[in-house]
Amino acid sequence: MYYSTLVCISQRVTLQPVLAIELKKARIAAGLTQEELAAKAGISREYVNYLERGKRSPTVKVFIRICSALKMYPPDVLARVVPPRAKK
Repeated sequence: MYYSTLVCISQRVTLQPVLAIELKKARIAAGLTQEELAAKAGISREYVNYLERGKRSPTVKVFIRICSALKMYPPDVLARVVPPRAKK
C-alpha cells in the first residue's frame, strides 16, 4: 500500500507539467484564447492559466469539461500524457 501511494504521488508530480503542455497545445490548435476556453469549460481564465503553467492539476470533472470544450476525447489526451506500462 505504501509503495503504491508513493508511485501515485511520484507520477502525479511528473505528469502535471506534461499535462500542462498538452492542454496548451490543444487550446492553441483549437484556435482558442485562455478566456474562450475558460468560458466553454465553465472555469476561470486564471485557472486555465494555472493549468497551462503546471501550477494546478484539474479534477477529473474539470478535465472532462476542458476536453469537451476542446472537442477532444479524454482517453486520447491521457494516452499522450501517461507513460505506457512496462509489460511483465
